[in-house]
Amino acid sequence: MELTPIGIALFFLGALFFVVRPGLLYWCAIFFLPFSATAVLNVGSGDSFSGLQAWMFFGTLWLASDLSAMVRTKGHWYKQKMRASVRRLVVFLLVALISLIMPLWIDGRLWIVSGTLTSSEARPLYFRLQHVTQFLYLAYGVLFAIFVGVKNLNLVQFKKTIRIFLISSAFVCSWGFLEWFCHEVGVSYPAYLLNTNKNEAALGYLAQYTDSNIIRITSVATEPSMLAQYLLIVLVFALFAVLGRQVVITVVWDRIVLLLTLLTLLMTTSSTAYLGLVLLIPIFLGSLWALGRLRRWHLVSATVLLVGCVVVVARSTVAQEIADTAILSKADSYSALERINSVVQAEGYFLRYPVLGVGWGTVTSHDLVFKLLADVGIVGLIAFALFLKSLGSGLWKSVAGLRRRAVIPERSYWAACMLVATLILVLTSAFTEFTYVFGHLWFVFGMGLAIPLAAEDRSAARLPAVRQASA
Repeated sequence: MELTPIGIALFFLGALFFVVRPGLLYWCAIFFLPFSATAVLNVGSGDSFSGLQAWMFFGTLWLASDLSAMVRTKGHWYKQKMRASVRRLVVFLLVALISLIMPLWIDGRLWIVSGTLTSSEARPLYFRLQHVTQFLYLAYGVLFAIFVGVKNLNLVQFKKTIRIFLISSAFVCSWGFLEWFCHEVGVSYPAYLLNTNKNEAALGYLAQYTDSNIIRITSVATEPSMLAQYLLIVLVFALFAVLGRQVVITVVWDRIVLLLTLLTLLMTTSSTAYLGLVLLIPIFLGSLWALGRLRRWHLVSATVLLVGCVVVVARSTVAQEIADTAILSKADSYSALERINSVVQAEGYFLRYPVLGVGWGTVTSHDLVFKLLADVGIVGLIAFALFLKSLGSGLWKSVAGLRRRAVIPERSYWAACMLVATLILVLTSAFTEFTYVFGHLWFVFGMGLAIPLAAEDRSAARLPAVRQASA
């Protein structure tokens, strides 16, 4: 066990807040959500390390300090609009727990092959410590999502949480620009400050396309694709804040965050970023249509953006190289072949054990559907799908029927935001992986749980700025 340099500072900060200002622990947990490569401490030895992420450290302290207050609000969990979603999320967790009997039952009769193309390693499936640790990751994420939902039942608190989330993203983007600058001028990147996770999968800051000199920005995330998935969520919040004239930080800083996020997304040179942007544009326009706020200038702006991207790619050799490497040639790249190989292997495990899979935390598959099918079988996939359906239905009910309104309730506007964020998260997870060890996934689910109940808050403010924006 090794306490990292930044871990020492965060440890004392967390201990101080826990004793003196426990309310700040929640804000620290939200701020450090994207810092997946920042480990407070590393556990392991040799080539096998697991890092305690900063958001988990502060989140654990927050839950420990605020548990009694949360329990006193347990009545919120059983209200009609939140009860079904929480119950189905817990059912999914229970299915994952029950699936852990599969390694015990299989008892070495199945060999799990390494998902790495260059490795022929395979080992028999037995119940191991990894099954316990991976389930604990899942259980912690579920608990975090539920308590984030309860924490943000008040719309004012909800917007404060978004404010910290956007402030954090501004820092993450700025650190990404520093990473790019260091590469361009030939200065050593100070990875020892924030990229302290020693797990091999967290060394994304070393990533660079082998056939070119194009750097792949990771900032404080484990790898470019995870940074891209997080920034896509930030972009959703920033778009709704700016176009809906909702002041989250300040009018100027909301626009700065929007610009920084978009630029950093492009600099990740990740296919997740580019495909995510392609998905986001029609989904976002569709949300404006559902709210009755889709205007001609929105369509014109989207068209200009797409045409601008085409022109830049056509006239810039650097842009052409990035587009070819990150998108056009992606299917023939090593990473793509490795992802496809992991999905094919997961399909094979599922076909052999279709009901409960081979046990949570057993299979590495770079997608969402076959990851769930292989680990928890058809039962687990159905349980998770029912949770998503319940969550999406609650958000949609807060949005539906508003197209003819001149003034939109503010809570309904943020419900549309959360619906888009959830869709983008699920769709990008479908072709990357189920990122249950990272905080932004559970943050989105938690905030999505909160909004339908916030719709019952009769004191919630209206959104006059939306009517002005529609003029």
